[in-house]
Amino acid sequence: NALNILGKYTGVCRIYIFEDYGNGKMSANTFEWCKSGIPPRREENKRLAYNIHLPHWKGLLIKDGIIYFNDLQRTPPDLKAVLESRLVKSMIVLPIYIDNDFYGFLGFDHCNQFHTWNSMEIGFLKTISIILSNTFERRITEEEIKSSEIKFKDLFNHSSDAIFIYNIYGDIVEVNHRACETLEIAREKLLKNTIETVFSPGNIPSDMLYFTRNKLEIQVFESEFITSSGRMFPVEINSRPINFNNKQALLCVARDISERKQMEREILSTIIQTEEKERGRIARDLHDGLGPLLSSLKLYAKILGNADETKKRAEILVTRSEEHTSELQSRQYL
Repeated sequence: NALNILGKYTGVCRIYIFEDYGNGKMSANTFEWCKSGIPPRREENKRLAYNIHLPHWKGLLIKDGIIYFNDLQRTPPDLKAVLESRLVKSMIVLPIYIDNDFYGFLGFDHCNQFHTWNSMEIGFLKTISIILSNTFERRITEEEIKSSEIKFKDLFNHSSDAIFIYNIYGDIVEVNHRACETLEIAREKLLKNTIETVFSPGNIPSDMLYFTRNKLEIQVFESEFITSSGRMFPVEINSRPINFNNKQALLCVARDISERKQMEREILSTIIQTEEKERGRIARDLHDGLGPLLSSLKLYAKILGNADETKKRAEILVTRSEEHTSELQSRQYL
């Protein structure tokens, strides 16, 4: 519609817009307006290779910022062949830039007669090309934002972790599918609650709202959630401040760590059982090995005591051996 209005205002026969692709090596005729009786060329110009079809075109646009011919007979041979095929007698083409990068071009053709472009017309059409560049830039930005939002929502809703977004007052403003499944509650109902309601009694982090209002850095801690049916389970929470809908908020990612906690308990139980078995084994070894040894020592001491020993030193040795052996045996059975 805009090209239709522009075409009637300028009195040209054809207006077209080409957008580059393929790392700037190709260009496609994406928009076209033709005056009544002028054949359209859009379908045949969807895959235009600069190096094949218009080897000097892009370089001239970048260098001079404009290409215009009042008389087609004065154009370079490579351009003349292309323009004659489009029934062009006079033309003007202006570049389209986005973020200072060449994006494509805007063209105006006179097909029925030769036309001399004056400075006022050229200035007006340059203004149109600048407006068009801004329009394309805005469109691309909007598409990137939309694409980013779609990707975020896709990751958000397909995350294996429960995700909550809540404001500085603790009101839950967004949740993903996993959060609803984990807490066994409908999304509409969950969005009417505050973040404190998802925690089990006695496990509500007292500093969560303080953390949000004061824009502190990432916070990681463990707590416990409670479902609508009353089932409680441990979670690991990763929280960070974000900007949501142009307002300060907190992103809370909660991971169910029930299996991890169960594994920790099993590992601890295994360690305790292993230590108990080792202590039992040591006790049995002491009982089985030390007992006979002590009995043998006591027997030898008695034999020595019964021998005809005359030396005082031998008697003392025997007496002390009996005393120590008895003491060891008594301690063994304590």
